[in-house]
Amino acid sequence: MTKLKRLLVQERQRRIFIITNIAVHSDVRFLGCATLLMKQLEKYARFLEKESISLEVRVSNKKAIRLYEKFGFIQTGYKEKYYIKMK
Repeated sequence: MTKLKRLLVQERQRRIFIITNIAVHSDVRFLGCATLLMKQLEKYARFLEKESISLEVRVSNKKAIRLYEKFGFIQTGYKEKYYIKMK
């Protein structure tokens, strides 16, 4: 990768707020905690002047997908075999 390409990739990454993990304890699920967390994450991303927010979710996690769709997230890609199956 050329130096210019590396710089462009780094600059793009600086403009994206990446959510790596979000979880709510089972004792307090369905009480609006995840919605509050997402609102705070969005607010923080705006504070940091990020242009977009990115996250990844398992295809099987339908409840999380519905939450993210409620916040306007759209699927932009799919990573085949991204999550390994644990035995």
